[in-house]
Amino acid sequence: MNKKDCELLINDCEEMIDLIRTKFEKSLKDPTNTEIKVPTVKSFLEHCRSALEYSAQDIFRLVIPVPERTAKEKSKKSNVYFPYGRTTKIFRSSVSSNLPSLKSSDEEIYSLIENLQDYKKHKGNAFLSYMCKLTNENKHVSLSENERQVRDLISIGGGAIVTDSTSTVTVSNSIFNGIPSGDFTVRKGQIIGNINPALLSETFQYQEGEYVFKDTKRNVLEFLETSLNEIKDFTNNLYKILETKYI
Repeated sequence: MNKKDCELLINDCEEMIDLIRTKFEKSLKDPTNTEIKVPTVKSFLEHCRSALEYSAQDIFRLVIPVPERTAKEKSKKSNVYFPYGRTTKIFRSSVSSNLPSLKSSDEEIYSLIENLQDYKKHKGNAFLSYMCKLTNENKHVSLSENERQVRDLISIGGGAIVTDSTSTVTVSNSIFNGIPSGDFTVRKGQIIGNINPALLSETFQYQEGEYVFKDTKRNVLEFLETSLNEIKDFTNNLYKILETKYI
């Protein structure tokens, strides 16, 4: 089985994500920092994708019945890929093409794979289709770029209110940390009105930065962490099933 290869890939990813996080933090603190980040992100994503592809090979070899496996191997589309799809229809078609008869052969493994799919996730946690899109583009077109995104923030009352320069917040007769607020509005980073001077003394402006993918504006680190955690859980659960039922 490819279990050991999957474990090694995931271990590498855990090391890479620490490196990526450190590089991002340095670059956000110093915009002139020119360390290259994209190749490390690219390698991370390819490792995640490879772990899934290795698992698909084991499922094909151990779970898929011999007649279906033989027919697939003799067909023009003999290569086996990990099935994915944004919708149920696309996913089922991908399973049929790559792991024929999987659902009837082992519904537990079928469900395990299906639970990774975008349509099974809350919107903010969907990752698989975009991850595969990124790895496909990185291999065949160009590196997916990520960009430094910085927001100007204003914190009032020691963090009781935090808003960015694009928002408008109105405060009236409130109390923050035991301090009466006064009546004021924060608009585009400016305080307008009668803010209590005691509250004003606990007000400051700062910048909050993150790296996002240019096309979707998704936070890079959060996306990588989600991808890694989901794939790590999947492979752990898959190989427990394979070792229990098929080895």
